[in-house]
Amino acid sequence: MPLTKEQLLIPRVMCIGKRNTARNPFGIFYTENDILTQGRDIMMWDSEDRGEVYFDPDWVEMMPHLFKRLKWHEKRDVKEMPEYIKQLDIVHPAKNWNLLEDCRWVFEFGHFGKQTIDDKMLPATQEQYNNYIDNIRGKLNTYKNSNL
Repeated sequence: MPLTKEQLLIPRVMCIGKRNTARNPFGIFYTENDILTQGRDIMMWDSEDRGEVYFDPDWVEMMPHLFKRLKWHEKRDVKEMPEYIKQLDIVHPAKNWNLLEDCRWVFEFGHFGKQTIDDKMLPATQEQYNNYIDNIRGKLNTYKNSNL
């Protein structure tokens, strides 16, 4: 089942240091490729490997050799990808997600055809899509009525 827009936008960090070498100032070791997801507050994060751990988000900038901030679509499973994508002011269903060998996501984006995910794209909701469609219909009706 796809994750919600809110779930996809929760901050995540990946440990990129050598195995068991990424250590915070409190002596807690992190495992290489472990993904930390912000949990119940800004300092308590959920580790895929070890459950809840203490993590200061400032460490990403302080220790870029150990931690990498993940984009919302990085290191995701195809089942987690959203049903709708917003790009600028356009919202369309996103279908048939595929992960290419170079770790880029490709999907079908409405009538635009196949698209590669980029940093201007964000997950969207069905409500946002419905509002987008209603807005387009409203503009079309206004145009039709003004040209009668």
